[in-house]
Amino acid sequence: MAVTEADDKRSYQEIAEEISRLELCSELQQFNTDTEETYEEACLKTRNMMCPTWLGLSRDMRLFEVAYNEVLGYWGEVVPRYHGFCQHTPETNNEQYKLAFVIGPGSSCKVDISRRLEEGVLPILHST
Repeated sequence: MAVTEADDKRSYQEIAEEISRLELCSELQQFNTDTEETYEEACLKTRNMMCPTWLGLSRDMRLFEVAYNEVLGYWGEVVPRYHGFCQHTPETNNEQYKLAFVIGPGSSCKVDISRRLEEGVLPILHST
């Protein structure tokens, strides 16, 4: 099927031949011919995102978000959550309950935080 102007006198075959001479390709064909992006190329186009660490127990909906201070670049916040939602307490005027602390070398000119689990799987957080 070809959709064109009402006054176009070309046959379907002529339209098809003209389109094929343009050597157009579909999005899928373009995707398949593009070179695969490398990790390094993707990093250049992606903003540096620091994600919190989630600690919890199996079959328990209580989680703890262990986060860092993005501005100063050190570990310093634990946020208790239930089903992923922040907890609010009367003692904090129903504000989000957070535990703030400083751990590690403190503030630095460069955010350089790495983290890992004990033996790669145990819910014990190590950070350097």
